[in-house]
Amino acid sequence: MTWEGIAGGLEKSTYICGEIGPEARKALADQQLAHLAPPALCLRRPGFLAELAWQKLRSGKLAEASSLVPIYLQSQDGAKP
Repeated sequence: MTWEGIAGGLEKSTYICGEIGPEARKALADQQLAHLAPPALCLRRPGFLAELAWQKLRSGKLAEASSLVPIYLQSQDGAKP
């Protein structure tokens, strides 16, 4: 899957974090449903994801924690998109 494919396949507002390089940021920049994490929060650390979820819950943007579901992407050859 390409970043353009991800951008075109979004059906609802989606927070995207992880190892997002400059090319991917450019591909997702114009997609209104894609909300990109700042580069400092894009390290692959479970604690960062938990912190992002906690912020969303505290802000009232989410009704319950069970609505948060991480989606991990990887290409067929094992490389990250």
